[in-house]
Amino acid sequence: MKKQLLKISACAVLLALFSISFAAHVGPIKTMVIPVGTATIDDAGDETFYSAEQTTDAFNKTGCATYPDADFTFSFKVCYDANYLYIFGTSVDDTPDITPDEGATSPWTFDNSEIFIDLDTNNSGVVTGYDTNTVQLRVNRGMDSVQTFGRAPRTAYQLMWEDTSDGWIYEVAVPWKAVLSDGQVTEDIMMYVAEGMAHGFDMAGADSDGDPTAGSRDCQTAWDNDEPSDDADRTEDNAWNNRSVFGVVTFEPLIIAIDNVTTADATVYPNPTSGAITFENLNGATSIEIMNLAGQVVLTADVTNSNIVDMSQLTSGIYVAKVGQSFVKVVKN
Repeated sequence: MKKQLLKISACAVLLALFSISFAAHVGPIKTMVIPVGTATIDDAGDETFYSAEQTTDAFNKTGCATYPDADFTFSFKVCYDANYLYIFGTSVDDTPDITPDEGATSPWTFDNSEIFIDLDTNNSGVVTGYDTNTVQLRVNRGMDSVQTFGRAPRTAYQLMWEDTSDGWIYEVAVPWKAVLSDGQVTEDIMMYVAEGMAHGFDMAGADSDGDPTAGSRDCQTAWDNDEPSDDADRTEDNAWNNRSVFGVVTFEPLIIAIDNVTTADATVYPNPTSGAITFENLNGATSIEIMNLAGQVVLTADVTNSNIVDMSQLTSGIYVAKVGQSFVKVVKN
């Protein structure tokens, strides 16, 4: 079994969506609420807060039926916190696949999964062109990184993937900086996950068998498939430059809002930090809880004898330190 753990170097209540006119869609429109949770990137995908498994439909059915691997399927589940969108993807694929190890010459023809995100549009399905909050990201089987990584530095991602007995799986943490427009920082995601705000979202899977130099994909699937009854339909492949074919998601509200974090009592420095952080004005507190923005405790520190807390093992992102009844925002670089 092939497994790699990588810091990459190269994811509220549903709106009354069906009352909105999505003129560009002629088929059903997928909708989903993305739940809150901070996943561990271990390619197990076993966290209970992940969404239900989401299936994808073939939109190049002729290719899917013609090639030996007619049973290719791709499914995924998703969750998020203020720092990352987490995705766990599963490809069932019982025919030997095209990867760099097997002679593929173009990364665009590798077995892959694509992630499409369009923040803060409220009109997904109508507007076609990409804007500053729309990205296409890509995970290639057989590669050590995301091929396209949006606006975040390549080192900001985490990815783990492995071959399985019947295909391959991956788990990825996509930093929100990858999606947010230039100049925004990760914590600005808070303005986009307000209750009831709709966003464009889609996931795709692709399988390539046969000649690795042929430059084509044999089977393609998408979560929001415009024409599931049309075997010849390939319009979903336009998702790379047309957000009208995306599905629609809303976000389950975060438990802790940045605007509600106060520094009235305790103070911290340095902040941001790359490791150790010093707390002052503890007002008798003997322990400190470090929470992610989903409200989950990720680190507990005893400060009876020292007011220095080591955060070096935590993933880069935004955290909240609970000191007695005081909450302090801490940024880990």
